[in-house]
Amino acid sequence: VSESNNEKLVQGLRERLDIVNARLSDVAELRVEAESADSREEIKQLARKLRESWRGTKTDLEESGGYALASRFSFVIERSEALEKRLNNVLQRLSEQGIDVSIVEEDVESFKQHIERSKLLVEQAKAKFAEAKEGQTSVKVKEGHQLLVEAHAELKLAHKDLKSIVAELKGLGAEEEL
Repeated sequence: VSESNNEKLVQGLRERLDIVNARLSDVAELRVEAESADSREEIKQLARKLRESWRGTKTDLEESGGYALASRFSFVIERSEALEKRLNNVLQRLSEQGIDVSIVEEDVESFKQHIERSKLLVEQAKAKFAEAKEGQTSVKVKEGHQLLVEAHAELKLAHKDLKSIVAELKGLGAEEEL
């Protein structure tokens, strides 16, 4: 991940950690209040507050996990884009040497499409996690996680295409270029 993206990730995770820590301190305060509660009604009210706090903490943790995963996917996508550039350079050198690389063009195009689709899905997931802060948190977090699952599937397909490309290029005798 680029340095600025890494800094943004760390800052975002610190903010989320601060929120979770604040909620946990609220839970600790509720515990103290529960120990000194005199009536059943007070205990019910404290239990209600505890459930609400726990739901919020759970959602915050899920959101943070999704945000961290999205950032890791961004790193993988950056690496894949670098591989794509390297692959284009290799294909250009092979073409200049007179080797027919048309048999891998379809796989290369498929690889590029999977990377672009994955990148789009990760950006959409990050947007969902950002929307989760504004309301409907559990719904937005679940949607964000589902987008990350789809992005992961796209990255798997891109990896499969890349393996196929490498195998075909090795079959052409272009091992030293790789």
